[in-house]
Amino acid sequence: MKSLLTEKIARRAGMLKFQADEAFDQFVRAIVETVRESGQCRVPGLGTFRVRTRKNVKFGKGDARFLTFRASTAVKRALRKG
Repeated sequence: MKSLLTEKIARRAGMLKFQADEAFDQFVRAIVETVRESGQCRVPGLGTFRVRTRKNVKFGKGDARFLTFRASTAVKRALRKG
């Protein structure tokens, strides 16, 4: 799936595939760092990544942290159009 995305990015941005691959990796790293530092990362036109915490019921030790994503209105509209 990543290769499909990077091919589309390279074609649309007029760059080489390895450049698009590196740009994609940096984009993902930036999102992860931002979420780690502030608990959420909003990407205009895409959506919001957020860290949620809940009790770790299975093992009873500490809290379980997980990443959630909520799509933007623009993404939801585009998906409805089909």
